[in-house]
Amino acid sequence: MKYRALKARVAAAERRVGEHLDDAGRQIAVMRATTEQSMTPLRIIGSGFVGGFLIGWIRPVKHAAALPSLIRLLTGIPPLLLAIEPWLQPRRAPED
Repeated sequence: MKYRALKARVAAAERRVGEHLDDAGRQIAVMRATTEQSMTPLRIIGSGFVGGFLIGWIRPVKHAAALPSLIRLLTGIPPLLLAIEPWLQPRRAPED
């Protein structure tokens, strides 16, 4: 393959990756805005009651062996999101 053709393919692939990253940034912004709008105090309290009922109903002692690994997984998610956010910041659409 000739150098110019290869260079053109790489440039096209880089443009596609940039477009996908821009699209992902827009989707994250929409998801964040939707989440912020939908988190009303009544929904938070209601989901807490329903979650507590379900946890009590599924007999947590029986499933307690998997709980430490689940807690480690859940505590690892916020730092991951915080690490990704500055990387996505320049790719976000400017807000008015």
